[in-house]
Amino acid sequence: AIEEYCDFIENEIKKEVEKDKLNINWRYSPGYGDLDISVQKDLLKSLDAERIIGLTASYHNILIPRKSVTAIIGIIPKEIVVNKKSCSKCNKFSSCKFRKIGEICEY
Repeated sequence: AIEEYCDFIENEIKKEVEKDKLNINWRYSPGYGDLDISVQKDLLKSLDAERIIGLTASYHNILIPRKSVTAIIGIIPKEIVVNKKSCSKCNKFSSCKFRKIGEICEY
């Protein structure tokens, strides 16, 4: 359910930036691909998330309240082509813990 909502929000952002002849790249969340989960606390701090919406992270960077999501979406010029996501483009390709167990991180 949360992934569908994140997809919905991503599409809404895309519609909004297209009004200014811009585009978006992929949605990245701390802990996926090569974006280390340790980025979580710095991201929350830079957004003042605790004060604004009460969102914090535990010592182990788990979001509180649980089932919350943080993500970064880049806004780019429309003429830049955004290639399809794939494991082969990830910096962690050769050492990926998900691939070793036959899964993907959805990067």
